[in-house]
Amino acid sequence: MDALLKTKLISNEKDCDFSRCGRTDRGVSAFKQVAALVVRSADPSGKFAFWPESTDQSTIDSYPKKEELSYLKMLNGVLPKNISVIAWAPVPKDFSARHACNMRVYKYSMPRANLDLEVDMNEKRVNMSFIREIFEVSLEVLPARASAKSSSSDDLIELTIKGSGFLWHMIRYIVTVLHEVGRGNEEPEVLIVCSYFSHGYIH
Repeated sequence: MDALLKTKLISNEKDCDFSRCGRTDRGVSAFKQVAALVVRSADPSGKFAFWPESTDQSTIDSYPKKEELSYLKMLNGVLPKNISVIAWAPVPKDFSARHACNMRVYKYSMPRANLDLEVDMNEKRVNMSFIREIFEVSLEVLPARASAKSSSSDDLIELTIKGSGFLWHMIRYIVTVLHEVGRGNEEPEVLIVCSYFSHGYIH
């Protein structure tokens, strides 16, 4: 929001109709996040461009034809180096990045250590719930950098979950249970039960 205000693409946070396809917990980064909002435009004839209702007709009629603003250059010029806007596209005013999103992907990495996780996660996935839909779940071993001292316990395990959305702390709960399965403290079948609890099947 600071970048949008600094470049004067919005006048205030309240009136820009901001929406985003998902949210992350503090300390968690979103890659390829999608957001939608109303910003200043220089091209009144551009697709989905509109004038504020309070604009006088004489102002509209006398406005010179201009090229659209360089949104990427403007925003990336003031954003921190670890944040970049990679693309933009015009959308209808009533477009919601959150409600129009049909899939979200969550990746969670943890040390492999001595965990035994030979589990077919797709067999344990929940096909459908009244709240969220899980499309695909997978576990992948990410080998550590080769060195004389490295071993398989230095590898990382990456959990990837694709779904329509995720409940608050849902991934953390799944990873916690998965970790207990890997340590041998729980049976793989417990993943099904916990998934049902997470998705609202059991109350």
